Amino acid sequence: MKNIIDGIFMLEKPGQYIVFAIVAFALLAIIIKIVKFIRKFSKILSNKKYRKNPDSSVLTQTQQSAINIGAINSEQTMYYADSLKTGDSKSAIASNLAQYYEISPDLTPAKEVLHWLCEEGHKIYFDAMKDDFAHSEHKEWIKKAEVLFAEDQKKLGKCIDFMNNLEASIPTLIAKGYISSRLDLEKISIAAWDMGRLVNISRCCLDCGYITKDEAWGFINTAYDESKKTYKDWKEFASGYIIGRAMWAGENMMLNGIMGIASDLLNDADSPWKKSPLK
Repeated sequence: MKNIIDGIFMLEKPGQYIVFAIVAFALLAIIIKIVKFIRKFSKILSNKKYRKNPDSSVLTQTQQSAINIGAINSEQTMYYADSLKTGDSKSAIASNLAQYYEISPDLTPAKEVLHWLCEEGHKIYFDAMKDDFAHSEHKEWIKKAEVLFAEDQKKLGKCIDFMNNLEASIPTLIAKGYISSRLDLEKISIAAWDMGRLVNISRCCLDCGYITKDEAWGFINTAYDESKKTYKDWKEFASGYIIGRAMWAGENMMLNGIMGIASDLLNDADSPWKKSPLK
């Protein structure tokens, strides 16, 4: 370190200023990351589960059940469990929306992504492939994908990646009791995975001012109606969500942690799922 500092001071004045500025910006970036980590860790310690909005107006049971469609993702991100507002900072939400969904005034309009989740999402890949995938070996379902998505190579690539992720996750899904064998997959819908994200992304977009309150409730109620139509209870909904998550990212990206959140929501006495049934 002393040699580095000595080297800086050996530079001409303009060079010193530039180097000091670079170092200062690097240190600032590190400090910001540390502060964000401390805030997140403090939130974990002070509100382990089912965070309540201290300023929240009371939701009707129907509204709470609709918000609960996003409960798994909400617990993962430590958002409020009982309000339209998420409880996170606008800057953090905007950063996440841009990074993970390319939603921002300079990238993709919020409503375009929200409508995509309503109408397509990841379920279009699963629904197109699940029958062949459940009954075929790898080479056979690859051929099916190539036929189905022959007109769109980008979608073909995504489909193969997603189904490979699901293939790799099957032993874990069986071990955890979500399916008894791959044959079960032909009877399952992963709409819960898309609808859960639809709820939370709508809440985030509202917090950032990208959509109105009425628009947010419109998307959230769409997710609620689709989930009630597709699943008989929260347990079935949770299975659809977990299998969709496994398809999206395989066993990486904390799949076991997501399973733990779903299990808590199904079994904890204080869980919002226990207090507001799906139907």
